[in-house]
Amino acid sequence: MKKPVSQLTAKKVFVVGENNLQNELIVSALEKETSIPCLAVADLAQVKPSLHGSESTKCLILYDCLGKDGKDCLADLEHNEIGQSLLMGLFNLERGTGLEKDAISCGVRGFFYRGESFNLFAKGVAAIFEGEFWVSRRLLSELIPQERTLSGRMQLRLLSKPEKEVLRFMVGGATNNEIADAMFISRHTVKNHLQKIFRKINVHSKTQAVLWAASHLQF
Repeated sequence: MKKPVSQLTAKKVFVVGENNLQNELIVSALEKETSIPCLAVADLAQVKPSLHGSESTKCLILYDCLGKDGKDCLADLEHNEIGQSLLMGLFNLERGTGLEKDAISCGVRGFFYRGESFNLFAKGVAAIFEGEFWVSRRLLSELIPQERTLSGRMQLRLLSKPEKEVLRFMVGGATNNEIADAMFISRHTVKNHLQKIFRKINVHSKTQAVLWAASHLQF
């Protein structure tokens, strides 16, 4: 069942890629299925002008990876600095590239592979807007430690307010330098926070920490 339009006015989707016909069809189908306003643009540079006056809007960028090297896609996302308040997903992604781990660390929250149905695509878009990661169970099992000495709720209580804030910035794809600037702290302090976070929630990488935060923190 579709949600009332009144609940969706603060959302917007940008479908980014050079395949104009394909992306226009995706935009039309997504709007029909979800009632979320969608816009097809050729590249990330065209996203920024469309964001003016939309500070309160939750935006999702769906980046077309068809015919592109995965690393080039991530480099494009990082180079354009489109903003950490935006959600990001990659579509037309080739399986088996191993790109996902690096992509999650860069703030990408969902992966849509070539050959998948549109229904699955639309379902993933909705999940991302609900604050979920749209990734395979296999990938989750690889990235998140299966054995934990404390429950997620107990681990959350161990985190200080600044440590939770660091995690929130990480989920948005912020780098250590960006986190330091945003929180008005030194880069050394950010690293200290990360070391404590890793120990408290029993993870060993930023990717694992981001996935843990997406499951346990309120945004």
